Amino acid sequence: MIGQFTSVEEVLEEEIDLRPYVEALLRNWKWIIGAGILAALIALGFSFLMPSTYEATALVAVSE
Repeated sequence: MIGQFTSVEEVLEEEIDLRPYVEALLRNWKWIIGAGILAALIALGFSFLMPSTYEATALVAVSE
């Protein structure tokens, strides 16, 4: 027995209602966008504070 189900088929046939998740995303969209912008600004600040590092590579082909 798998939890409240009697077989694997019943587990696979159970429908998942996504409405509560979509409603939560729509209700909190300002917080989600705000957190993304805040994370981007923090990453931008760290990138400006980090010292610059440069790397150069060269390919040389010698032919006669």
